[in-house]
Amino acid sequence: MSRTAPTGDRLIGIALDSPGGDVVEADDLAIALKKTNLSIIVPSGSQCSSACFLIFAAASRRVIASDALIGVHSASENGDETARSLALTTAMAREAAEFGVPPAIIGKLVQTPPGRTTWLTLADLTTMGVTVVDDGPTAPSQPVVSGARNGYSPSRQSNSYSAGPEQRSTAYQQGAADRAAWEGWFGGLSGPYRDGAEYWAGQRSLPRPGSCYGPVGQTLGDWTAGCLSAKRMLTPWDIRRKAEPEYRAGWNSYSG
Repeated sequence: MSRTAPTGDRLIGIALDSPGGDVVEADDLAIALKKTNLSIIVPSGSQCSSACFLIFAAASRRVIASDALIGVHSASENGDETARSLALTTAMAREAAEFGVPPAIIGKLVQTPPGRTTWLTLADLTTMGVTVVDDGPTAPSQPVVSGARNGYSPSRQSNSYSAGPEQRSTAYQQGAADRAAWEGWFGGLSGPYRDGAEYWAGQRSLPRPGSCYGPVGQTLGDWTAGCLSAKRMLTPWDIRRKAEPEYRAGWNSYSG
């Protein structure tokens, strides 16, 4: 039996409370939502994370309770990272950029592995133009990463970059935005975690890059964690950087 809204009633917003789901379905919903003027509301005690974030980002107006949680992480396939899930993560990042999500938040989405969630801070939400209403405990003002190791705090905003004039190609602009996301993430690291990330950044373009593990394959704690996170974040961007001249030009345009 079909149901319709009572005469005179008008849909003005959609309430969300979801830990995520299928990325492709979420993207379809986000694209449909983008064509409307509907608001997204995340009520008190609720969350919108993982694939749900795409729907949240697509709304023309976003309102959350102060105790609601908005979280991001990279895509997975049956809980694992695969070539397909890396491609999905890149697609999510690109879609989020088209929805106006700041590069620093996109960086958090890309570099947070499946199984962990980075919860956006009040500062993050402000950069997205989110309206936070006082309807419960105050939302976190410092970054919180579920399951994160010590030292894992990609919280700083990205430095400025030159994206070129408006006539620059989409690939150029994406390259510039991805580079800014990387710089914003890397700039917030410290200690062995940063050292590991810096190591991979220097190794990734070599014909035979080194390993993120010790001489006999052992983990080196935060150093290995930082190296693997940098590898996860940079790999899809490096594929485009090597294959697309315009994307590479945008990546190299960074002047922070």
